Amino acid sequence: MKSVLLFWSLLFTISFLASSCGGDDADPLAPPNPPIPRLMGSVEAAPLPNQYQVHLTWNLNTSETGWVLQRQEASNAAKPIAFLKTETKEYLDSTVSAGQSYHYFLAPKNQPSVVEEVQVIIPIDLEVTGIQELKVAPQINRLFFHPGAHLYTMGRDLEIDVNEIYSDEGTLAIFPPDARGLIGHRGRNGGRVVVKAKVAHGVLHVIAQGEGGGAGLKGHPGMDIPKPGAAGNNGQCGFHDKESICQTLTKQQFVGFQYLAKTDPDINGETARVFLSHFYCRAQTGDGAPGVQGEAGEKGGSGFAGGNSGLLSVQVDHATDFQITTESIAGRGGPGGDGGDGGPGGPGGAAGVNDSFGICRVASPGPNGAPGIPGARGETGSEGIVQAFCLRLGTNQSGDCSPF
Repeated sequence: MKSVLLFWSLLFTISFLASSCGGDDADPLAPPNPPIPRLMGSVEAAPLPNQYQVHLTWNLNTSETGWVLQRQEASNAAKPIAFLKTETKEYLDSTVSAGQSYHYFLAPKNQPSVVEEVQVIIPIDLEVTGIQELKVAPQINRLFFHPGAHLYTMGRDLEIDVNEIYSDEGTLAIFPPDARGLIGHRGRNGGRVVVKAKVAHGVLHVIAQGEGGGAGLKGHPGMDIPKPGAAGNNGQCGFHDKESICQTLTKQQFVGFQYLAKTDPDINGETARVFLSHFYCRAQTGDGAPGVQGEAGEKGGSGFAGGNSGLLSVQVDHATDFQITTESIAGRGGPGGDGGDGGPGGPGGAAGVNDSFGICRVASPGPNGAPGIPGARGETGSEGIVQAFCLRLGTNQSGDCSPF
């Protein structure tokens, strides 16, 4: 009897030690590991913008009747895209479009209700051709620059985070070199631009540049108070031997003598002709003087300051076949404003009044005065400030990376 009790006591002890010190250390409260998906899809990229294919693989028991693969796009119904042989374990779908989401369904031909499902989202690439402006931070997978293409951020704060950059002598810049602020405004600052890429290929030019300052304001014009020229002197009649005749003889009487002198061949006409021959121009009628030249315009206002270059950081993890040139340029000061227009010249002086009998010459009014000279151009505005530029290629770092 004692031997039987000893046996069960030893068996209980061994069982207890095995359960308390055994090899299963898992937390009994931890959730179970998720099952390994039996249909998997991955996106594979070609070295061209927005060119992708979906690689489907599955780990399923071999179907004796083969497989039916269906694809659903957006809210459309699923459609068969392939009927596959029994031993097939993968499929490439190269008819996908960037930015679209696809659901794939795989089932044995003889068991259409036994379905494996996977969703695949195709990323989007940004393709830069010619001159483009980047207005918002893009949600993209890759960034492509065509030969000579330019992408401008125009002073915005942006972060460009991509997997790959392909550049064929493309340029990423903040402002175009000839960008200038509006008249009377300071140039815009370059903002803060951060570029991150896991891999980069080709040659890329990166330029941080502030916008040029706006031109100064135009000067005020000369005063619009024209000064007339002096009037010409009046003509004065003279009469030999008796100057008072010019004051006492009336215009009507003078005209009467002229009529007799022309029409009467007799003594009265001769008397009239002798009488008229005593008249002469004692003071010639003067022309009016030219008008006074207009007042000069005021000097133009000073140009406005250029913008700061902006903060720019470029980080590429793998750059074995990548070259980059960098440049930081402060915005140029704006040109001075044009001088104000000269004021108008004064009117010419009035012609002098002829004598009562028209013996003296007929005078002319003076010409208008010349306009005032334009004001001088204003001073050029000041340049902006060159700010930090950080470059990280793999483990190499250059520039000022403290602000990033």
